[in-house]
Amino acid sequence: MISVIMPAYNAESYIQEAVQSVLAQTYQHLEIIIVNDASIDHTGLIVENMAAQDDRIRICHNEQNRGVSFSRNLAISCATGEWIAFLDSDDAWHHEKLALQMRLAEQKEAEFIFTGATYMDEQSNMYSTVFQVPKEVRYQHLLKQNVISCSSVVIKRKYFKKLQLERDDLSEDYLAWLTILRTGIVAYSVNEPLLIYRVSRHSKSGKKVRSIQMTYRVYRHIGIWQPAALFYTMSHLMKSLKKYRKLNIHYF
Repeated sequence: MISVIMPAYNAESYIQEAVQSVLAQTYQHLEIIIVNDASIDHTGLIVENMAAQDDRIRICHNEQNRGVSFSRNLAISCATGEWIAFLDSDDAWHHEKLALQMRLAEQKEAEFIFTGATYMDEQSNMYSTVFQVPKEVRYQHLLKQNVISCSSVVIKRKYFKKLQLERDDLSEDYLAWLTILRTGIVAYSVNEPLLIYRVSRHSKSGKKVRSIQMTYRVYRHIGIWQPAALFYTMSHLMKSLKKYRKLNIHYF
């Protein structure tokens, strides 16, 4: 069983597409846990209607907006699967994503699997760019660039018995991956564009400047010396600039 974790806040424009991409998976032994984080649009109604049509969909509602970390932790605490998969409410999956990841998990005896990605715009038009990822990632490699897209991850639920996602003022998923890999775990990839990541052209400047700040805070949070944290942040920035340049999207 794979428990698919999906936090959602004001996601009425995209969440149906995200959920449908999970229901269309060739790997069908799954459940979807959606946390409606006190949305003020029609997100709650949309997901309730979808849950009424498929009993694999479970809904939690936050009474007030609590943020993505709280919502993911809540969903994980409700999960019944041996595996956890993450999918943001504006992204989508290729229909063979989970099947290919579970096949690799069996081949490698892996417990942490991620994938490559391709991109779409706000109208779901596809970009031609593909984000290639290395076959395996260890802690030292991940420090230089976060190549693990959150919406691509499938990981054993046991890693979240003691670890919780925390602090929405930093990149909480990047912090989680570094914390896990720091113990010696290796993350393996299916280097195919199985994640379809949505890129927004609006508010790009604010989001990306904030993203740089959040990345720096991750390094400091895990105890990296300030000069080294600045070095890794710059490395992260340069690689991100290169990625977005290929998409012909201005980073700032």
